Amino acid sequence: MAKINAAKIRDKFVKRISALETLHRKLISGLSGHETAETAEAMFLAAATAWEAFLNDLFVAYINHDSSKMSQTLLNGIEAELDGRLKRAFVRYGGLTLPKQIDRKTILQLNSQNKNISFSNFNQMRELARSRLVKSKADLITQIQAPDKARIDAWIKIRNYLAHRSAASLAELNALLKEERMYHTGMCLRNNSIRSVGSYLQARQTWPLRRAETRLEIAFNGMRVIAGRFCP
Repeated sequence: MAKINAAKIRDKFVKRISALETLHRKLISGLSGHETAETAEAMFLAAATAWEAFLNDLFVAYINHDSSKMSQTLLNGIEAELDGRLKRAFVRYGGLTLPKQIDRKTILQLNSQNKNISFSNFNQMRELARSRLVKSKADLITQIQAPDKARIDAWIKIRNYLAHRSAASLAELNALLKEERMYHTGMCLRNNSIRSVGSYLQARQTWPLRRAETRLEIAFNGMRVIAGRFCP
């Protein structure tokens, strides 16, 4: 079985984000007003969808290379469900050993009934990396800098709002962007709350640090940079 090439997954994702960035520049050159805001929302949602697919594919590739950590996590889970004589018998005579290299279909079946690997925040991503990936690969994900962790959380909240358009998801987004950990991300808010996500994405952070790039440009570049750190 050929190993899944993680570098190709990264390069494909980076190319996709760059293509979206180029397309966005072309589109807004002939637009104005609410049309530019709607375009910014559409471009961000496309980038966030690509980001989610990249993370799923990267985790699959890393597990495909070495499934030993995932095997141990599954074994621990089975043992936790047993007690008494059944647990003693399983520990003594049973056990679970996956092949070191397993295919994509099997990985997703073992992960969550054929669902893609996904995360509601960076903390969840960190815990899944620790429980599924060997240490050398998990460290690439868990040891990024605090501003990058905060950016990932912001992208997830923005994506959730754009996908659902609910008052609750907008309130969660506004609350997150005012947290202190957002100050050095280029994505934070000071006092005002977002009414139009598209307008927010087109604007530049002015406090506590003034940024030259729009928030959408920061997101595009941040996704490329973090992808490179996850898969150097």
